[in-house]
Amino acid sequence: MSCPLLDATHDTPASSTAAADLLSPSDRDPPNCNSAMKSAFKDKWIKVEQAELTALQDSQTYSYAFAPDSANIIGSEWVYKIKLNADSSVERFKARLVAQGYTQRFGFDYAETYSPVMHSATFPYLYGELEDPVCMKQLPGHDDGSRCIYKLKKGLYGLKQAGRIWYIKLVTYLKSRGYIQSTADPCIFYKTMGTKCLFLAIYIDDICFFGHQCMIDAAFNDIKSAFKVHDLGPITYTIGIQVEHMPSGIFIHQSNPITHIFQREPSTETSTLMPDPKTYLEAIGCLNYAAINTRPDLSTAVSYLSVFSSKPSTEHWDYLMRKYCYLNDTKDHGISYSNSGNLLPHGFADAAYNVHSGAKLQLSYLVLLADGAISWKSTKTPIVPLSSTEAEYMSISELGREIQSFINLHTTLDIHVTMPLTLFEDNMSTINATMTCSPINRNTSMSAITTSENLSIPNKSPSRTSKLPTNRPICSPSHLNATPSASTVRNSECAHGHLSRYLIISDCAKRIWG
Repeated sequence: MSCPLLDATHDTPASSTAAADLLSPSDRDPPNCNSAMKSAFKDKWIKVEQAELTALQDSQTYSYAFAPDSANIIGSEWVYKIKLNADSSVERFKARLVAQGYTQRFGFDYAETYSPVMHSATFPYLYGELEDPVCMKQLPGHDDGSRCIYKLKKGLYGLKQAGRIWYIKLVTYLKSRGYIQSTADPCIFYKTMGTKCLFLAIYIDDICFFGHQCMIDAAFNDIKSAFKVHDLGPITYTIGIQVEHMPSGIFIHQSNPITHIFQREPSTETSTLMPDPKTYLEAIGCLNYAAINTRPDLSTAVSYLSVFSSKPSTEHWDYLMRKYCYLNDTKDHGISYSNSGNLLPHGFADAAYNVHSGAKLQLSYLVLLADGAISWKSTKTPIVPLSSTEAEYMSISELGREIQSFINLHTTLDIHVTMPLTLFEDNMSTINATMTCSPINRNTSMSAITTSENLSIPNKSPSRTSKLPTNRPICSPSHLNATPSASTVRNSECAHGHLSRYLIISDCAKRIWG
């Protein structure tokens, strides 16, 4: 069950379920007030603007005042968004008044700004009191020409401290209702009642409930009594990830967000001119959006091509467009999690030695749970390893720390973890050095501490290897019943023709590679 904390009066339901791809980009998300007033949905935008202003007044977010001579008066603007369902149909129209927080002065208008989010959205932060009032100009389209300004007393979108004051307000409330905050992840809360347990996962202003239905209903009604909320029902779409519920488990993917990416970025044609670095960065960012959520098969390519972001060449642009072609052909692929899968986290590490200029290392790992990938990383490291053994040692060290974080999360949530957990590594020298707690040099001495007590490493690397083609899909619903393949080492082509390899094992091959 997903429960984004929303004020329902701010949203106008769509009168039809027309597919979003039938809308022009300017109609879908007008960039400013003038564009909204010229769009085909002018009446709807005016309606949600009025609803937003009414909500701000009802919550006493601001008051009218004359501007002090020494005050830093910030501006504001309207942000428009058409919210979509998981099938890309139009759900509702939204308009938000956003403060131009980038004009705030540190130490005068705000102090602390940090607000944590889960280790992987639209609720106006109107419940947190501002420590120091902020002065804001009259609203666009509502300026009467006087010297009056809006004196903000509560948080508003765009303020640098808005996220923090909302987080403090919500955490204080949850703790007062008996929820325990996880020490491993500050955005995870849980409550137990006998043998039943309820988990709350917070991502800024989205709350996802996990547990028995009776506890979910009670918790939702409890929160609803304190805040204005919008119940979105069972989780089907959250933070850009589509969730499909199946008898055998769940399947997550980003086919609709990826489709929208291709409405912005070219996928087949390449330019003969030197690409604008800004365009290259935007294209890398869109690709990374998929790589960090549901597409670990893109991680190495994104990491490698990001190295050239400051001065990309046409060759780099061509390689990037090849990845877009691959993404377009596999946009309906993602990751599945099995109800009957292994519920203990286990991981696989590998490293590509001396593939970057300056002999830098490409480090990678993959963590699995319930037969699906839950965490992965492929990145260039600043340290230059002296050998392939040291490179693999650094990789398994990173994996050990990541696994330890999941052990800590399981422990704080009272979920039993059977020790030791298993890590997979294909370098015998690294395995021997790790298991004997013999650090290779001063740069990698921390890894044995992580792996020796809680983790075990098989003394044999996978016995069978094979190459997979670079266009092999990561996973799709049709692959859920595929027979597990043998342990596999996949070679993928990166920029400049270098080959970066990373380990894929049998359980992973069943769910990730089909």
